[in-house]
Amino acid sequence: MRRWTLLARRSRIADIPVDPNPPAPGGCATRGATTDYARRLEQEIRTFEGVFQGRMKQDVPPIWDKVEERMADRIEQACGVRNLYAYVARHLAGRREASVLGLGSGACGNELDGIAPLLSAQGCRMSLTCLDVNEAVLRQAEQEAAARGVPFRAVIQDANTLSLETAAYDVVVAYASLHHFLDLERVAAQVNRALRPDGTFVTVDIPTRNGYLMWPETLEVVNAIWRSLPAAYRVAHTGFAAPTLVERRDNIDYSAGSFECINSEAILPALDRHLVRESFVPALSLARRFFDTQFGPNYDWGRPLDRAIFEFVMALDEHSLDSGMLRPETFFGAYRKRLEPPPNDSSAPAGPPSVEVELRDELARLRSELDAIRSSRSFKLARRLQALRRLWDRLRALAHRSRTR
Repeated sequence: MRRWTLLARRSRIADIPVDPNPPAPGGCATRGATTDYARRLEQEIRTFEGVFQGRMKQDVPPIWDKVEERMADRIEQACGVRNLYAYVARHLAGRREASVLGLGSGACGNELDGIAPLLSAQGCRMSLTCLDVNEAVLRQAEQEAAARGVPFRAVIQDANTLSLETAAYDVVVAYASLHHFLDLERVAAQVNRALRPDGTFVTVDIPTRNGYLMWPETLEVVNAIWRSLPAAYRVAHTGFAAPTLVERRDNIDYSAGSFECINSEAILPALDRHLVRESFVPALSLARRFFDTQFGPNYDWGRPLDRAIFEFVMALDEHSLDSGMLRPETFFGAYRKRLEPPPNDSSAPAGPPSVEVELRDELARLRSELDAIRSSRSFKLARRLQALRRLWDRLRALAHRSRTR
């Protein structure tokens, strides 16, 4: 990611379906349901050809800038950098060349606007591969990369049949694309395969319930706030043929007939199974439901009441996350290559991971925590110390297990 405040208006992380007529709830697509799958794929291609026509990222309402600033604060507290772009640049510090893959990249705005300038500034020449199912959008990106002098390769491929070269990339990024993929086990395994031994996978995405549904506890809190909002803040700007007043928030399955959050509940389990988590920052337990592309246009930062509502929702959002009351609907994650078969893999030996492997993973997390403390300009020291204490306790437990085996 770049500075979130500059480019957030063209990000996809605030995206919800742009179909003017909300779909009726329905079943999940499968690769076996060929006709249904083909229809969904055709709609996906058609929708995003329109979204990216003449632009590199999707438009979102200005209030989303403020949301992303708060999320960037959380990322900085945990990782020492404010966004995906800076995380990639830090990982590649000191390199003269780097191979980067953008997965489900769309028009490659995040890679070309966000990552490329940072790497160029630190003397690293990036070779960029962008993979997407949409040929027209990738051709547009190809022209933009050529104009900027960035070595570029377009790969037109459906991520649900993903096949990547072995150990081909120093970095793989996926910005708000994983929630459009059905076969996340395959995607995560292929990402791990494609990473070089010291490579990293960095993502920002939406691990909601499938179909962009709210968890029951989230729906309850959102509707409690919803009932108190003036009507002007409850007008939906997407999902209907015209702006429409929404009296209460219902759970709508947006995956019916599309790939929107088609298997989003599987994102985190698949990543943790096939890669090794290094950094994880949960965010936005309920703020998406007020400030995304559907209702975000109702807010004007210049109006005092709008700012007051925003501050209240964001404060409740962070409290709900930190207390464990609500689950995150967005996350930032960085993962390294898993060098041994994933848990329960049929080719892996039976039994739990070795103490050495567990200890290596814990040490990686501890290094990440220490890097965050060294690099961060704004973090809550008490929270960082608590996290370090938890890591230390786990390391002691592992050391005890090692001695008793």
